[in-house]
Amino acid sequence: MKFKVQGSRFRGLALAGGLCALCAGATLLAQSSASRTVNWPLHNLDLAGGRFSPMDQINASNVATLTPRWLFQTGVIDGVSNQTTPVIVDGSMYVTDPRGSVYALDAADGHLLWTFDVTELLGGGAKAGYVFRNRGVCYADGVVYTGAGSFLFALDARTGKPIKSFGKDGQASVILDVIQERYPDVTSAISLGYWFTTAPQIYNGVIYIGSTRSESHIPGGHVLAVNAKTGKVLWHFNTIPQDARDQGWEIAGPTWVGGERNGGGIWETPSLDPPLGLLYVAVG
Repeated sequence: MKFKVQGSRFRGLALAGGLCALCAGATLLAQSSASRTVNWPLHNLDLAGGRFSPMDQINASNVATLTPRWLFQTGVIDGVSNQTTPVIVDGSMYVTDPRGSVYALDAADGHLLWTFDVTELLGGGAKAGYVFRNRGVCYADGVVYTGAGSFLFALDARTGKPIKSFGKDGQASVILDVIQERYPDVTSAISLGYWFTTAPQIYNGVIYIGSTRSESHIPGGHVLAVNAKTGKVLWHFNTIPQDARDQGWEIAGPTWVGGERNGGGIWETPSLDPPLGLLYVAVG
């Protein structure tokens, strides 16, 4: 699915409960900023989702010699698994646990720099509070963004402190803001089956993210564009149009067979093509 957006602005290594860094042999050390360092600020490295780095320290000739250099454990062992993609900027690594809590580490030695725990912010130990799967963060302009539960969080990359101007004290209820337009009596997005598992995408001051989940009886998955400074939703698109109020109804409406119009969850980070002004989203 792709979206045409008007104007100049678009409207690892994972282990269960821990993260492991590898090095190739005893003499191969982390490349310093004085040599060749490639930041990995987005879930898929770049806007296109290329995941290609020109660094050649690990290659076909030495990959068999990889051995653990350090191990970091979050201590969170509940949930499906740790599916985070490490994001690295200027020597700091940002990862999440299955709940969406964020950990900043020294990428060279695994030393913990700071932690932002989302557990109580998502509802504590309540079953409906959070979903145990998270795929990571994105970084832009000194801010780390994570989608946890049904919220977006904005954190100072240096300290881990919430950005107070984003949403309410760094926490924005973006899915709830959207679904309340149609379902004003809903008080939590998670109760209707909506949450985030994917890492956010960001470009030119706008966060792009999709909500799951296609296995539940949700009335369509939502693609959201969110102001990265304020946490306000700029626009949204329902992947399964419900009625004439949703974009695409004139095309999709007659094609649906059966009762509920459900599914259409989004499990992966969208890609962007700035020159064409297009956003590409894979839909369940």
